[in-house]
Amino acid sequence: MDTQIERKITVGICETQPLVIAGLRSATQTSRNIALLDPVRNLEEALRFVISSTPQVMVLDKALGVPAVMDFLTRVRDRVPTAFVVWGASMTEPEALRFLKAGARGVLRKTAEAGTVIASFESVAGGGTWLEDALFHHSARQRGRIRSELTAREQQVLELVEQGMRNKDIARELGI
Repeated sequence: MDTQIERKITVGICETQPLVIAGLRSATQTSRNIALLDPVRNLEEALRFVISSTPQVMVLDKALGVPAVMDFLTRVRDRVPTAFVVWGASMTEPEALRFLKAGARGVLRKTAEAGTVIASFESVAGGGTWLEDALFHHSARQRGRIRSELTAREQQVLELVEQGMRNKDIARELGI
């Protein structure tokens, strides 16, 4: 058996959008260190998957609902050796910190560069914690931006609308 394959970091993904899965698969194929496993589509499947397959890293889509992902992380953090990374189309600094407190070892935006995503997987698989720097820079830019006097939550909704998301998808992304 090829020892290169044996040393790869196994990564599972619980994601709602097939195109995002395809993009992540494409991005990780360029890495010699990452083996992306078959995706699952909901948190119940994710629980069965991490128990049966024990990937080193499991990516959870924030669009599954912030409260549901938080509850999932809290329930499984001491039950499995898998390191969890939460990602979403938009992510605020307070949300990122809440995910870490609930048990995530990494937090990313889906707009992160491929190299950043791979580096985050390597870091959390190695026992580290990963919080994308751009989350903090993005928050600072948001506070400095003058569009109107929107609340932080209204600003989140506006960003998702600008990305072309539908109301239903925005509600799911924000856990409403």
